[in-house]
This record gives sequence, C-alpha cells and structure tokens, in this order.
Amino acid sequence: MPTSVYGFIGNVERENHFQLHGSEFKPRFASAADYETAAIAFLAGPLAGRMECVRRNGDTIRFDPVTNEFAICDRDSVLKTYYRPNPAIHHQKDNTAYFKGQCKK
Repeated sequence: MPTSVYGFIGNVERENHFQLHGSEFKPRFASAADYETAAIAFLAGPLAGRMECVRRNGDTIRFDPVTNEFAICDRDSVLKTYYRPNPAIHHQKDNTAYFKGQCKK
C-alpha cells in the first residue's frame, strides 16, 4: 500500500482523466481537483475491505468491491487513473475478475 500518493503527472492528465471518468461517480465531482483529491484519498487510505496488488512493473492497483472504485498509481506513487470499471466495457464477468486480470499484467 502506498503511504503517500501524488496527483496526476500534470494538469492536462488530471483534466483528461476527469473528463473521461468524472461522471462515473455520483454525485459527480465538482472539479478535476476534487476528482484527483478523491483518487489520492482512495489510494492512500486504509485497505479496509479493499483489494490491492502490485504489478510486476511496480504499479499499485486498488479496488473496492463495494463501491467499485478502481485506481492505479505507478511505482513512484504518481496517480495513473481512477474510475469505476464497467463489465459491459471490460467484458469480464464482474469487476473483481477485472481487478484480478489487471493485477496479472
């Protein structure tokens, strides 16, 4: 588990991810900064029922099977993404299977 997580690599990355995934959360985040803050809190917070793995490349992936939050930070604790997976998009039987598949990459 990362002890600290930094935000996205830059403002463009933060804004792009917010535009791509911000609407997946209800209520919707008011801004890209709020979205980034929530992602950092999710990754840096306690594990408490959440699932976590570290990929061979050092990425940390965290998934909450109750809220369906999913986030990745790299080996340097830089945020890569934060979203709610959708089985209709990733074509796995459920989001837990998707998480497990992502861990094997």
